[in-house]
Amino acid sequence: MDQENFQFLTDNVFPKLGFREEAIYNALKAKMETGKEQISFAVKNQNKSEFEFKLDLKEDGRYYLNAVRATVPQKDGEAVSQDFRLFFQRGYNEVEMENLLKGRAVHTSIRKDGETIGFWNKLDLSRTNSSGNHPERREYDNKSTFNLAKELSKLFPGANLTQDDKESMIRNLKQGNQVSARILIKGVREAVFIEADPHDGKMKVFNSKGEPILAKEEKTRMEVVEEKTQKALSEGAKEILGMGEGGHSKNKGQGAKI
Repeated sequence: MDQENFQFLTDNVFPKLGFREEAIYNALKAKMETGKEQISFAVKNQNKSEFEFKLDLKEDGRYYLNAVRATVPQKDGEAVSQDFRLFFQRGYNEVEMENLLKGRAVHTSIRKDGETIGFWNKLDLSRTNSSGNHPERREYDNKSTFNLAKELSKLFPGANLTQDDKESMIRNLKQGNQVSARILIKGVREAVFIEADPHDGKMKVFNSKGEPILAKEEKTRMEVVEEKTQKALSEGAKEILGMGEGGHSKNKGQGAKI
């Protein structure tokens, strides 16, 4: 096994995707030691979401992470899956993959012709293509009228937010997270969750039951109390799915918890 290759993957690739557990690295090492042209293994987090890592052995004798197949359970008991490909060993992280498969929009950027192009991405979960993946719907910043900071100001005018509050809220919304807040509606304080919906050019607001509500500007005032972030799970919170002889997964229900 190429130790430098392993070090690169565990220092620069997997951690940036939100996977930092030692047990994941041990599983990766065991797979790489087989020397097979294509290797894969899967983990499951405490949300019961499953992530299968697919690596290819290239002509330079090094393994590269080609794609991550994420499978996220839905409220109705079904599950949705998507292959998220990496480009230059960069891609969506654990939180963003989960949020995309929950039907939320995530903001990202790409480099093209020396220029950084930002866009919101959302999966059309109602359709699948010939590869079994859901089509992407991209809303490019340079062609969109949606501006997250302006939409927040329009939704909650006069909100007493610090600059740190604003930056933290925008950062979490761009990852596809819902942000927790309190608003005053007709003098009654209510807990709500806010979510960006750039494809429809608006912000979504939900009550504590997850039901959409309409917050009219002249009747609401926001107080940020906490963020419902979906950060990468701490070490010890993921499970390596059972690996059989030769590096193939089996007995998925029986993994060694980290």
